[in-house]
Amino acid sequence: MLLIACGFLLIGCGGSGTVDPSSSGISRLRKDPAAVERATKALSEGTPAKVRTALNDFGFALFGRVLKFEPANNVTVSPASLYLAMGMAYNGAGGETQKAMAKSLGIEGVAPQDLNPANKDISTSLAGGDAGVLLEIANSVWAYQGVDFESAFLGRLKDFYGATAQSLDLSAPESVKTINDWVHLATHERIPTIIDRIDADTVMFLISAVYFKGDWMDPFKKDLTENRDFHLSDAKTKSHPFMTRRGDYDFYAGEGMRIVMLPFGQGRLGMIFLLPDENTSRAEFEKKLTAKKWADWTAKMLQTTGTVVLPKFKLEYETDLTETLKSMGMALAFDPEKADFSAMRSQKDLFLQSVIHKTVVQIDEQGAEAAAVTGLAVGATAAPPPMKEFQFVADRPFYFAIQDRRTGIVLFLGSMADPAWPQEPQVP
Repeated sequence: MLLIACGFLLIGCGGSGTVDPSSSGISRLRKDPAAVERATKALSEGTPAKVRTALNDFGFALFGRVLKFEPANNVTVSPASLYLAMGMAYNGAGGETQKAMAKSLGIEGVAPQDLNPANKDISTSLAGGDAGVLLEIANSVWAYQGVDFESAFLGRLKDFYGATAQSLDLSAPESVKTINDWVHLATHERIPTIIDRIDADTVMFLISAVYFKGDWMDPFKKDLTENRDFHLSDAKTKSHPFMTRRGDYDFYAGEGMRIVMLPFGQGRLGMIFLLPDENTSRAEFEKKLTAKKWADWTAKMLQTTGTVVLPKFKLEYETDLTETLKSMGMALAFDPEKADFSAMRSQKDLFLQSVIHKTVVQIDEQGAEAAAVTGLAVGATAAPPPMKEFQFVADRPFYFAIQDRRTGIVLFLGSMADPAWPQEPQVP
């Protein structure tokens, strides 16, 4: 039996062409300004616009399901990395499996030949970054040595996803280290491993990694950072370092919450924090935390003077998304008897085994850093009156996102229930 294994960011499978055994480097999708501008404009209409919207819809839907499984935990996912990874897998699917994946991904009627240019535009646009921001996307394919995969499938991953490919003896213990070393480099050493073993039936890994590091447009002053109480979900409190800054920010309050955006660099990307009102049921609030509502809320933000108080935090999260994706309508792709990945390999003997997702998000006075890796085995509105100066004090569970403001694409999406910060070294 053959499997598809996935790690952070995406999935792996097989086909009939050879894989370059010497290609093991990191090919990061960083484009020239002209290409970035062209791609960004392309995402505003037609199929690329549909795919762009579907990415966020998929990301929020998946995030909501993960939160149901882990209601009291810190959670973070990368909709961009997951969607690009699933896009690679979609290229290998056929028949009913492809239809099921398309429905789950929100791209019914979109063939791979139309999806791929749109995903390439997404990667190109995002990788344009901004001054004071580093955003990199890297994809790779790891195929079992001697197993033939469809050359057209491998060619599409290379042409549209920039996926570096390498042939490995996946039965050899050192292959685990080889794949993990790639992930370590692709995430700037923020995620050291994606796998700890390779099952005997695994024939391919498709991996997509996203790395982000951004300096705040207006940094917090370290001398204003001080400990204060963070109120946990169980009514307990914990002392934790909080950063404070007064300034002009995009802000909106209403509908049982308040939301504020802190820009990075020159403002193309920002980190958005959403704080439900006190005594609000998280479970009830999360029912309306959809891509559409998120877009509505962020569209209502107006630049307002206020004070923002945020906890410093480092959030590391790992999850197997297999059951989540099955519950979203993708069960057929994981069925060893019924899955059809014949566009990867002519024999219908492949199925998705697992989808592993790892993320790391850290914010401090200077800015934010985030990394994610996914692997799969095989019209204008009348302006409201000016708002009074606001207070945004995130001293209880909140939600956050790192978002590209030009395209609206969400790179990272998270829930903070219990902030943690690495122990500061003691000065002798």
